[in-house]
Amino acid sequence: MESLDYKYIANLVTRAQAGDSDAFAELYAATYQRVYMFSYRYLRDEYLAQDALQETYILALKNLSKLKDPMLVISWLNQINFRVCYKLQKEYQCYNQEIEQGNDYLDTFNSDRYWGGFWKQEYNRGSDMQDRFSGIFGESDYEASVYRISGYLAEVL
Repeated sequence: MESLDYKYIANLVTRAQAGDSDAFAELYAATYQRVYMFSYRYLRDEYLAQDALQETYILALKNLSKLKDPMLVISWLNQINFRVCYKLQKEYQCYNQEIEQGNDYLDTFNSDRYWGGFWKQEYNRGSDMQDRFSGIFGESDYEASVYRISGYLAEVL
């Protein structure tokens, strides 16, 4: 990665603060690789790093007028990026914990007691669907499945 020209970047910030959208686009082009690399090293996930990059520049654009010294824009972007990455990492950890707790709950759930009759009923309904469509399609040309999504039946052929 090449070194940054801080005077050029400060000039871009000054122009962007004056309302020049092309200057902000140039600022993004000049700095996004460093911001992305930090995000990727921090989060260790390509897609989360892309989300962090997007969120960082959205916040930077919204708050650019609050930056008093344009020479400090790189440090300012790094601070924003760190906070965004920290927030994303915490959210991702909470999400993973919920998934793990959900899997533990499903492992201990007695499915025969609660769902046994339901699945037998849906299986029989699926067989009826197959009989209904056997005259239209050849036996090997189709497969019918029945799922329950959010309380509604979803039939997939």
